[in-house]
Amino acid sequence: MIAGILKQRWWIVPQPVKVPFLISFLEALVAALVFASVFLQLQPVVPLFYSLAQAAGQLVPKIWLGLLPTLSITISISHLIITHAMRHYDQILLRLFAWTTVVVQTLLLATLLRIILIVT
Repeated sequence: MIAGILKQRWWIVPQPVKVPFLISFLEALVAALVFASVFLQLQPVVPLFYSLAQAAGQLVPKIWLGLLPTLSITISISHLIITHAMRHYDQILLRLFAWTTVVVQTLLLATLLRIILIVT
């Protein structure tokens, strides 16, 4: 069974989307490193849901800020698996999907940085 999985080479990224996925994984890595580097300096509660109307629901324990890098890594891996499954589709669809992943990663990283700048 393991030999069959290795022969499929599911981990290989299709050629037209290598650059976007490299950027995506680098952004996820930066988000995780930023979170890890500032975690100890953060206040006990942070405004993760700062767009809520009620002020009581905006603040959460600082460990919840780890949701953003975790979500970023999860999205990168799941989109990579989906892209590999779609590798026989039209190349423009693969590229659009891959660059959409980069946009989502950029938004998550910007959100993380904005929240950190708000509390520090």
